Amino acid sequence: MTTTLERDTTTRAKLPDSKYANGGGTDGVGAGRFHWTVELFYRASDSGIFDEPKQWELIDGDLWRRDELNPPHAFTTRKIGRLMRRLFEPTFLVQEEKPIHLAENSEPMPDVCVVADRDDEYASRHPVSEEVRLLIEVADATGIKDTGEKADLYAQAGIADYWVVLVNRRQINVYRAPENGEYSSPRELRDGDTISPLAAPDVSIAVSDLLPPLE
Repeated sequence: MTTTLERDTTTRAKLPDSKYANGGGTDGVGAGRFHWTVELFYRASDSGIFDEPKQWELIDGDLWRRDELNPPHAFTTRKIGRLMRRLFEPTFLVQEEKPIHLAENSEPMPDVCVVADRDDEYASRHPVSEEVRLLIEVADATGIKDTGEKADLYAQAGIADYWVVLVNRRQINVYRAPENGEYSSPRELRDGDTISPLAAPDVSIAVSDLLPPLE
């Protein structure tokens, strides 16, 4: 069956601010839920259904509205991005808030991601899981999404080194070496601790260098 997407305000009105966006149809995934694919999302974006397509990321067939970047979140993301560029470039590429392609129904936009240096190829595609060397999400509130659904997604994709920076707690949860699509309990690091990325084991990073300054 061919799906035709047209720009209309009634379709746009169906996209809620809650956990995921429903397209108003079903495909066997669950009553009332529309199971999005990457291809369908881009077609919908090109047709003008989304006012701000960059505010959405695709997680396991659901469209999630990205959190608003308040100052602590934005500051921390910039700070981590600068640090990772100093550590990893030009050997690897560091991208901020850019998509990575994990499956036909999953294309998240992590806050900071270190990927293999294949810049010319990225002109026609997004990095895939095998090219991810380090993935970092910044959470200025509870971090439920980043330590829950996103951690599950990244584990299933085989992401070997995943950090969640919990700004309000001044804590970093480190998830590594997923087995059978699952991470074991995270290693919890706080001020005074250090961490070495798997892609740069000789580098020691102070947890405080990944967090905003103390007030």
